Amino acid sequence: MEIVLSKMLEKEMRGRGLTLGTLSKATKIPKSTLSDWINGRLPSSRNIHYLSILSQFFGISLNELLFENSKHPTSNEILFSSSFRDGKTEYKIVIEKIQNQSGTNIRVKGIDGAVESMKK
Repeated sequence: MEIVLSKMLEKEMRGRGLTLGTLSKATKIPKSTLSDWINGRLPSSRNIHYLSILSQFFGISLNELLFENSKHPTSNEILFSSSFRDGKTEYKIVIEKIQNQSGTNIRVKGIDGAVESMKK
């Protein structure tokens, strides 16, 4: 799956008549982060948590925000995975959809191995 975050941000902003400044103020996401994403930079470990805020603000799923696909992924499907290197250390960021008894969660595994779950 190709990540289309840039395209979706532009589409949602244009449809609502929002500027970067307006969206930044409304979501408390730094303008520079939004600008980076619109210019094609992918989320990093430092700003990936803002994806949940954006999906809630726009009223769309994380799947739709990242992949322009409103179809719900299957259980334990990896929605996003990215690796990067900092000096001699390599890191990996994974966003995985999981299913449990209380409903669907999106699980974000950070560079330090910590897992954060976001209820959908």
